Amino acid sequence: MASTDSAQRASSPSPVAGTVTVTATTTETATVRPVEAAPTGSPTPSGTPAPRRARPKPRPKPTKTVRARPRTDPRFSTCAAARRAGYGPYRAGETEYAWYQDRDGDGVVCE
Repeated sequence: MASTDSAQRASSPSPVAGTVTVTATTTETATVRPVEAAPTGSPTPSGTPAPRRARPKPRPKPTKTVRARPRTDPRFSTCAAARRAGYGPYRAGETEYAWYQDRDGDGVVCE
């Protein structure tokens, strides 16, 4: 029966990448071995694979331009109200100085 055993054993080499080589030893068992795929891409003359392209960096999203508000204190009807709220005194040249009366003329209001 040696001839029957050798007739049942079939082995076919598979030169095509991605195919499977099957070796049958008996009719009941089979060994399946995948064939290694051929390397993709063309190697450089030195034998190393070509470097990959760098991905472009994402552009930042545009932001909404907001005008800066002038940095002034809130306007009160009197200096007494400004002082009660914790604001003042204001000196000549400051925006808030023009809002109140400088009765003594020293350049300082809401003192």
